[in-house]
Amino acid sequence: MRKLLISLIISTALSANASITDRSSANELAYFLKSKKVEVLEIARQMHEYTYYAFAIDAKNCVAKKSPIGAVGMCMVMGLASEENAIAYYSINVSSDYFGTGNEKRKISLTLIDYEI
Repeated sequence: MRKLLISLIISTALSANASITDRSSANELAYFLKSKKVEVLEIARQMHEYTYYAFAIDAKNCVAKKSPIGAVGMCMVMGLASEENAIAYYSINVSSDYFGTGNEKRKISLTLIDYEI
C-alpha cells in the first residue's frame, strides 16, 4: 500500500511538472513568434493578399514542446485585415528538421482555419 501511495505522489508530481514545462514552452513559442511577426505577416499577406493590422499572438493560445533548438508547436491567432474588414483565423505552425538534418532554423508556416468578410 505504501508503494502505491508513493508511486501516486511521484506520478502526480511528474504530471504537474510536465504541465509547467508545456506552459513555459508555449511562452517561449509565443515570444519567438512575436519576434518574427514581420515574417509571419508577410506569409499571411502572400497567402491571401490581405494586409493585416492586428495579429495578436498570445501564449495561452499556443501548444508547444521543447526541442534542442527551441520551442516548436502551434499558436491560434485572429488576424484583422484592412481590406474588406476581413477577419481570418490562422494556426501559426513552427516546426524543426533538427533531428533529421541537423538544421537549426525553425520553419514557420500558416494554415487558414476560418475567415469572415
